[in-house]
Amino acid sequence: MGTRVWLAAAVAGILLVMCVEASAAGPAGAVTFNKDVLPILQRNCQTCHRPGNIAPMSFLSYDTTRPWAKAMKTAVVTRKMPPWFADPQYGHFSNDRSLKQEEIDTIVQWVDNGAVKGDPNDAPPPVKWPENGWMTNPDLVLKGIPYTVPAAPDKNVIEWMTLTTPTGFTKDTWVTSVEIKPSELGVTHHICVSFVPHRSDTVYNTFLWVDKQRDEIGAEVAPTKREVLIPTADGKGRKITVGAGDNVPPNASTGATNLEQNISCYVPGRALSDFRPYNAALLVPAGWDLTWSIHYTPNGAAATDRPEVGLTISKEPPQRWLIESWEIGQRERKGQLPAALDQSARCSVRGIALLPGILCSRGSI
Repeated sequence: MGTRVWLAAAVAGILLVMCVEASAAGPAGAVTFNKDVLPILQRNCQTCHRPGNIAPMSFLSYDTTRPWAKAMKTAVVTRKMPPWFADPQYGHFSNDRSLKQEEIDTIVQWVDNGAVKGDPNDAPPPVKWPENGWMTNPDLVLKGIPYTVPAAPDKNVIEWMTLTTPTGFTKDTWVTSVEIKPSELGVTHHICVSFVPHRSDTVYNTFLWVDKQRDEIGAEVAPTKREVLIPTADGKGRKITVGAGDNVPPNASTGATNLEQNISCYVPGRALSDFRPYNAALLVPAGWDLTWSIHYTPNGAAATDRPEVGLTISKEPPQRWLIESWEIGQRERKGQLPAALDQSARCSVRGIALLPGILCSRGSI
């Protein structure tokens, strides 16, 4: 009798396992996570939905994605996610992460049919994301200055700040990508960086800002007359005279105009400016500095951000030189461009007012 009971229990256990496996795999032809949904997530979602990045949950695996299935369905049907606001009738962008209607239908069908996992053999190879939240593997990391964002500052506003740090470049350097990585994504509204010539009066590692006049809800009060204040270390700002048509100095601790190269920015969902697909690089001359424009937004919990800038670097001159500057034309006319740019840079002069960056083939002029 005991043998019969044991045999019946063993058969029941095997049948149970087979049922569980069949349920996980789903019926033949069914939409499953491994076969149908995971490829969509890899293409359109995992940039943000992975450890160390801006999204609050990871979509790298079935186990981490399954609890969010219903919320995912709502987000994609309403096109809240992935976030993409460009109007498709006015052109296509190479980094468009919005979902096609058939991809939305696939996710909806997956959720409505029980969000099954499917056969592991159907899953595509996992994307090999760089460690520590980077989009690329930097050759060099330039560290910013830590800043503690208070939980509840006056009027719940933190003014934009500027900062200058040394690059440490002792020779002209070809930079092929620039990536900005805050450590506290929840309080970082944006960070922009650019390379600028070193000035004798540059003050390193000091935050500069202007305490603007604001009303009781934190909105900036409209000035009664046109005054331009440049950031200072005490927040009071320093007034400069700006004539009609003049530009506000971009890194104005001194009030003098700087030649900027590569204005790259971090905003949630975009951190990397990558020139490598175009066989291009930015030439940063020896001794230049890195300037930061930083804007934090408090969220009710104090946090100390430690931003970093990751650079990939080429040892050889590129096929194309990237010229990215608001004033490159003026500097070219005055003969103030780095000598290595010389003739190649001149292809950018006519278009620089219209385009933020020009790719110039070496020896094209």
